[in-house]
Amino acid sequence: MADVYRVGVAIGMTDNATQVLQALSRNILGVNMQAEKLEGGLNRAKLAALGLTGVLAGGVALAGMAKLVGAGKEFVHQQSLMMQAGVSHRDIAQATASAWQAASNVIGSSAEKNIALVADLRNQLGSMQEAVTVLPQVAQMGVVLQNLTGQDQEKAGFTAIRYLDQRGALVDPRTHEISTAHLTQQMRLLEGIAVGTRGRAGPDQLLAFQQYARLAGASLSDVGLMNLAPVIAASGSASSVGTQLSSLQQQLVGGVMTSAGAHWLEHLGLMDGRRVHEGRGGHLTLDPGALTGASQLQSDPVSWVRDNLIPALRRSGATTSEEQAAALLNSHLRSTVIGLLGEVVRNMPAFQRDASNIQRAVGVDQYHVAAETDPTAKLNAFSTAWHNLLTALGAPIVNDATGMIGKLTGVITTLTDTARKHPRAVADIELGVAGIAGLIALSGSIAVAGAALGPFTAGLKLLLQTLSTAKVPAAGVPGGVAASAAPAAGAATASVVSRASTFLGRTLGLAGLGFEGVSLYQDQRNRDAQMREMLRSHPKEAQQAQWMYDHSFGLFGENMRGGQSAQSQQPIHVTTQVMLDKRVIAEALSEYSYQQTRQSMRASGTAPDLMQYPQVPGRSVGN
Repeated sequence: MADVYRVGVAIGMTDNATQVLQALSRNILGVNMQAEKLEGGLNRAKLAALGLTGVLAGGVALAGMAKLVGAGKEFVHQQSLMMQAGVSHRDIAQATASAWQAASNVIGSSAEKNIALVADLRNQLGSMQEAVTVLPQVAQMGVVLQNLTGQDQEKAGFTAIRYLDQRGALVDPRTHEISTAHLTQQMRLLEGIAVGTRGRAGPDQLLAFQQYARLAGASLSDVGLMNLAPVIAASGSASSVGTQLSSLQQQLVGGVMTSAGAHWLEHLGLMDGRRVHEGRGGHLTLDPGALTGASQLQSDPVSWVRDNLIPALRRSGATTSEEQAAALLNSHLRSTVIGLLGEVVRNMPAFQRDASNIQRAVGVDQYHVAAETDPTAKLNAFSTAWHNLLTALGAPIVNDATGMIGKLTGVITTLTDTARKHPRAVADIELGVAGIAGLIALSGSIAVAGAALGPFTAGLKLLLQTLSTAKVPAAGVPGGVAASAAPAAGAATASVVSRASTFLGRTLGLAGLGFEGVSLYQDQRNRDAQMREMLRSHPKEAQQAQWMYDHSFGLFGENMRGGQSAQSQQPIHVTTQVMLDKRVIAEALSEYSYQQTRQSMRASGTAPDLMQYPQVPGRSVGN
């Protein structure tokens, strides 16, 4: 590594280091130095470059390590969460292997999202084996939805699994087990619905719909779900559509309706009156086959409206959408049922067109088509692959790096407790550091001033020496005398100026140092005064400060005795003005005299005290 640094320094210093140093010296110091004087600066520059290279290389290495740890911490965090949940080491190892395998097979899927998804699937399905089985299909759907809507892969995949589980479509109806083929078909269905509706009916909306539709949503067929998906996308509230569908099947299939609603359906020819029985309280009971197309209504309600309700309304004379809506309002059905039927009747052409788009999207392999043609999918896949590489490199060193951070955390906590328990000592230390910093700053200022005045002094000396050696003839003075007097006068002048500049520099330095000392002393006094004022309002802290002052020979704490004694010796003067009102004084004396007279007349035996209990009509003595 040292050879690499030497090569780097040699390359950096072989071009124009001398010219650069010359420009710096000329522009900053204002002195045109000779080339031979640059050798010392060149050697120092090489040493500085070597140290700077080491610092930069170390900083880059630490930054790279920090980036790797940041990329791998989420993966290790998910493993820790599974360990905290009581998952066995064997299952954690299986989840880790399946997450990396899915990241390798499903291009665009993140390893850290996959391991989090495995943990979610285990909680939802009940076993790690089933979670590992369905992970590739769920990860693939997460990639498709991320490219379409930008949704998080883990959230999209887990939401889809929750919807399929609540719908009852997670298990193959033929084998009653989770199979890869059946799950792939269901995932293709959800991907097609999301793509066909442009993300308006994704897993989030379908899950909200299913949570309110419950049994009615679970009875939908795949075709029925594709036909109903445009209604969910257009409503803007999937939960409302779920409530409406549940109410529709409860009334028309379950028979929970009024007799007026049954008569309206019978008038349209959709209800067989002979199979409708009215019991006590007006409750209706429907025999099988009472409603026309009841099985179709359960599996595909939109097709039932298209094939049965709309033709029946047309036969009754309601040919336009407005007339059909008015007829539904007179049906005596629930408002939720009327709302769903009216929405489907009014927008039937648009919903059929959207359903056709969804059916075509379901027939397309969204994952492979997007991976081959979509630039967004390709960029996301590249970014995810790079992040997976960083995760693979950073995950093994997370524990070591965080272990060092844990030790530093303990040290910082100890320092925090010490600072909290000894606030005055911390203040003294901070004042000492501030004083040292002030002295360093002052010394640096003097050094900069000396460096700036040094070339000026040297130049002035050179100028005086030049003047002293020059031969300037003087009028009326012999040449020999003038030539001998000029060097002496020049040397004397140069000596005086040099001494004056030295004295001036030292004087300025001492003045600056004295000013800095006075400033520090004044700041110390102000802080001590503020500290005393604060401690006087907190007796407990004042007692602690006095104890520290007594037991540290005055180095720490605060002497509170002098301040308190001085404060107690100060007299307190209070000035007030008293105004006497003769009328108020007379009333008070009169009331006092009256009470004393009544007291003397009170009974002293067992007779009722008529003075204590004044008698009024309708009131007995003593009550």
